[in-house]
Amino acid sequence: MLNSISIILASGFGVGILSLKLFAGNPLFPARWTGSGLLGTFIGLGIVWLGFPLSGLRGFVCSLILTLLAFWSADRAEKIWEVKDDTRIICDEIVGFVWSVLFLPFHLVSLSQRYWVLMVAFILFRLFDVCKWPFAGVQKFKGGWGILLDDLLAGLFVNILLQISIRLFI
Repeated sequence: MLNSISIILASGFGVGILSLKLFAGNPLFPARWTGSGLLGTFIGLGIVWLGFPLSGLRGFVCSLILTLLAFWSADRAEKIWEVKDDTRIICDEIVGFVWSVLFLPFHLVSLSQRYWVLMVAFILFRLFDVCKWPFAGVQKFKGGWGILLDDLLAGLFVNILLQISIRLFI
């Protein structure tokens, strides 16, 4: 039962598994590209769009719980699948994106600017997630932390960039 729950959570409710069927081996896409990280980030964006709390103590506690669930499920799924940082595991992208927009001062921006901020957050997060710069070394950690930490750091890095940008340019 716990194994099934961890697989469901780690794969973003099966989206990470579905992405392999959709993209892996498809001649339209690069050989190693599975699309799972992109889809995981879209899920993170969707969670935020649907009202995930992003401010105050409630936002912090919800983000912390989401992060701990992701750590647990990623760690367990990696052991079940016996593949280090398996591409089916996308909870790290979901959590990383949430942290990239946590505590942003959305009260300072209009609704249309909020769309732009979320789009920039999405693009920057994908960029840092794909490039792994400057966080590549943390993937050497074993288990859930090796899976999650680079995405958490990328999300926090994007968050800092956006915090500064919003205050300077909006």
